[in-house]
Amino acid sequence: MALDRNSTDTAYLIGRMVALTEAVCKTPRTLPALVAVNPLEKLTPWMAKAAAATDNDGQKEWNEIAGKMGELPSRLTSAEQGRMWMGYYHQVAELDGTKVRLHTICKAYGTTVPEVARKLGVTPSALRARLNGNPTKGKLEELAAAIGCPITTLL
Repeated sequence: MALDRNSTDTAYLIGRMVALTEAVCKTPRTLPALVAVNPLEKLTPWMAKAAAATDNDGQKEWNEIAGKMGELPSRLTSAEQGRMWMGYYHQVAELDGTKVRLHTICKAYGTTVPEVARKLGVTPSALRARLNGNPTKGKLEELAAAIGCPITTLL
């Protein structure tokens, strides 16, 4: 099962937010266990840190999720915790897939993800966030130029 970008289920969206928070803030993968117990208390401070650390592309994904989510609950039922974990794992799988593919392309063209990110003036995690979803042709052209590859390599 793949990431459901159209989901409006709060628990699923909390899972996605946790995965994005880990990626942006480079937190250890223990955050979901804390959030499952008390999302309002445990996720709120991390969301503020992640929002401050992302560039415009990362912020766009944050805003999309937050716009669907509404109020954070103070507790999740067992069923909601299951949906939170599903959202978390779906988002992690998407982030990790992008990370592996970008790393492979950069290596093939004699560069690294941090070098490409530096050329584009963003962090490596912001660069990966830029590629998630449906990047514009302009973003792909910028990335191809920074890597030194044809745009078709990125498709």
